[in-house]
Amino acid sequence: ATGKPVDQFSFTLSTADLLNQQSGIASGYGFRRSTLSSGLPRVVRILYVEQGSPAQIAGVSRGDTITSIDGVDINDTTSAGIATLNAGLAPTVASKTTRFGLVAANTTVPRFVNITSSQSIAVTPVALSTVIADGGNTVGYLVLNSFGVVSAERQLIDAMTALKNARVNELVLDLRYNGGGYLDLSNELAWMIGDATLAGKTFEKLTCN
Repeated sequence: ATGKPVDQFSFTLSTADLLNQQSGIASGYGFRRSTLSSGLPRVVRILYVEQGSPAQIAGVSRGDTITSIDGVDINDTTSAGIATLNAGLAPTVASKTTRFGLVAANTTVPRFVNITSSQSIAVTPVALSTVIADGGNTVGYLVLNSFGVVSAERQLIDAMTALKNARVNELVLDLRYNGGGYLDLSNELAWMIGDATLAGKTFEKLTCN
């Protein structure tokens, strides 16, 4: 009745795109964005930037807000303007150079960068793993952006081993940008965290509709 899709999660990909995703190869500029407000005024913000990507090389940073694309203001409402904005945000061809106007967090003056899209951007599933001293606690902080990349397994093993060696007694597992992926990989991570305390417990159960 609301017009909202009953199934919000199903989608299709070409075999080539799927294999690239699983091997940790992405296309685009190398940043992930979020549309915080689709109405006027529009707010499109950079969530994170892949290391070594065209966006990172151009100086794009987490927290930047996009103000213009190829000279078109982000709040443009004309058909031509919206077409330019969409083409810039989601390039469909390789080596597309787009000029972005960006405003850094806590500033108001825009800067402009040219970014050329790529079909072979290396994705780092474990974006951050660090230890934070909090009074008497040693807190591990782990950011995992995808369960769907094969290389995430090795990265998780290395990160969890380092946290264990640091004797962390609390753990923050940050999955806010994680879109899912392999169930067996998420199961492995759960076991790394819970260890033998999880023996005999159900992690997940699949039920076909």
